[in-house]
Amino acid sequence: MQTWDAITSRRNVRSYAERPISAADLDQILEAGRRSPSSQNWQPWDFIVVTDRAQLHELAKVWRGAGHVALLISLGYPADRPLVPISNPRRRPLGEVVHRGRW
Repeated sequence: MQTWDAITSRRNVRSYAERPISAADLDQILEAGRRSPSSQNWQPWDFIVVTDRAQLHELAKVWRGAGHVALLISLGYPADRPLVPISNPRRRPLGEVVHRGRW
């Protein structure tokens, strides 16, 4: 998939197929995160990869505000339809959100 296709195909996915992401693909995603820029090359991140759903649900219970830990950064394949460019995204028109040189 080309970059522009990925951008125009992006949508919120709330239901994932049971098919796991391959280790090679997951490593490539993590490598992209590791290579991302940070201010003054500070690199203030560590990545914790949890692929076991039961463990995610247990982690979400460790603190009353941790419920989001099970949806933190979800990766997977959409269960309902493939990623294809969206022809009619529900977004404000470009001319309404872009201001050139003034408001």
